Amino acid sequence: PLHLIEKTLRVVEENVGDLDICEIGCGTCGLTRGIVRRPSIRRYLATDVSPAFLANVDTILGGSDLVEKGLWDVAKPLSADLLK
Repeated sequence: PLHLIEKTLRVVEENVGDLDICEIGCGTCGLTRGIVRRPSIRRYLATDVSPAFLANVDTILGGSDLVEKGLWDVAKPLSADLLK
């Protein structure tokens, strides 16, 4: 649940500072929506195997400058281009 992730992020933020996050399987952006609004997020890479879900990222998040999208099937190696 989101509240547990937020609690974990608070601890990480206190000890690390700004964060770059890669979400594997962003789907409907339920998790993404809650995390991307945090001030400590410097970069958020939302990935999914489905182009249809990735097409919704801009609509759901309002075209946030922090969020990048990438098509990724976790059964295959991650492209270095996604991590730039």
